[in-house]
Amino acid sequence: PGLGRGRDVVERERAREREREREREREREREREREREREREGKVQGLEGKDRV
Repeated sequence: PGLGRGRDVVERERAREREREREREREREREREREREREREGKVQGLEGKDRV
């Protein structure tokens, strides 16, 4: 009986991990967008190369 519950818990853990990963991706994307904005405004001429890594 404990097996089914264990699998359920593992599934939930995996789902939470995927959600966290998606959240991180979105955060990274937002950060990149902000960098681009700053570049467009011409405030970060010195950091242009950092964005391409």
